[in-house]
Amino acid sequence: MQVVRDDGDWAGGSALIKGVKNATPAGSTIPSGLTQGITQDTPGFVNLAARDVRLTATSPLRGVGVNAPTTISGHAFPTPLARALFLPPPATIQATGTAAARPTAAVIALGAYE
Repeated sequence: MQVVRDDGDWAGGSALIKGVKNATPAGSTIPSGLTQGITQDTPGFVNLAARDVRLTATSPLRGVGVNAPTTISGHAFPTPLARALFLPPPATIQATGTAAARPTAAVIALGAYE
């Protein structure tokens, strides 16, 4: 992870960053507000070159997400939307009504796919 530019005009004077269980490549500078992260150069995608970013069965990103993220004290986090019911299409436009149902797991995976 690399912040290339931060020219925000922050109401409190500086950025407030909070996150849990993010995946970042080795060598990343991780902001102190991101905790319990996974440093991983091999996330276990099926075929990145073909833009198939589904996770393999042995991906270290499976089952390590956070179902209910917390927030910074005094700064409410908006209620997240319900879990996605369908998988995103694999690098293509998909006809309406043809999306595959997203499988469910006790703990979500990191990324767009379960």
